[in-house]
Amino acid sequence: MYLKIIKKSLTNMRDSYLIYILACSFAIGLFSILLSLTNNKIMKHDVSMWRTSLMPIVFTLSVVFAISAFVYMAYVGGFFIKQQQHEFLTFQKLGMSKFTIIVIGFLQTFIIQVIAWVLGIIEALIFQKFFGMLLLYLMHVRSNFTMYLRLVSLTTLLQIAATPF
Repeated sequence: MYLKIIKKSLTNMRDSYLIYILACSFAIGLFSILLSLTNNKIMKHDVSMWRTSLMPIVFTLSVVFAISAFVYMAYVGGFFIKQQQHEFLTFQKLGMSKFTIIVIGFLQTFIIQVIAWVLGIIEALIFQKFFGMLLLYLMHVRSNFTMYLRLVSLTTLLQIAATPF
């Protein structure tokens, strides 16, 4: 029964949620690209100033970007909850407990975030090589850039994903 309610609510607000999912997945994808560039072996080996000056800068920028993205996700998530306030009042008038309404809101947010995280990681896998090659080109470094995704980067992303919940 709750899944039907969640599905109906998500389909009613699909345009708003679609924009939110795309923005979140872009933020997650860009963060994971920055995170994977800091751990890339070719960048550490071929670019002489990568370890000394650029890697700490990229890592710091990725942390700042992650904090900004988290604030954005929390703000827009609160906006969606406010938009659904009428719907939640209707549920309350129909006799649902506040706990049930909270669970429904949590499950909606959880489903949206899972979709955004999966799409963001897929985007990172697709565009990681492009951004690495572009960075090397802009730095005028001739090297054969290979996509390099460490398990540490993925576990860091999964830990960040599990933190708000």
